[in-house]
Amino acid sequence: MHVVLPKLTIYADKDFTILENIDPDFLWNTVRGDIKFSNILRSCDLNQFKMFIDVGPSGSLANIAKGVLRQENGIEIFGIWYHQSISFRDKEY
Repeated sequence: MHVVLPKLTIYADKDFTILENIDPDFLWNTVRGDIKFSNILRSCDLNQFKMFIDVGPSGSLANIAKGVLRQENGIEIFGIWYHQSISFRDKEY
């Protein structure tokens, strides 16, 4: 049996170029810098996309995308919201 791993295209946050390799310096600079997601959405060629999926814990990027794109380009936008119950001595939060 031959298994093919899925390939996910990752784009740089500053100039929206496709990343081939991600090195530690890139990740460090990304975490520490500003990400202007709405500017990225406005400046890229949206015809190449069918959907955006926000895999972050809050879904905030999906909400930004909905505000910028207003779904007029036929692009579906999804947020994957993460919910975790935290228990402290019989109380659930």
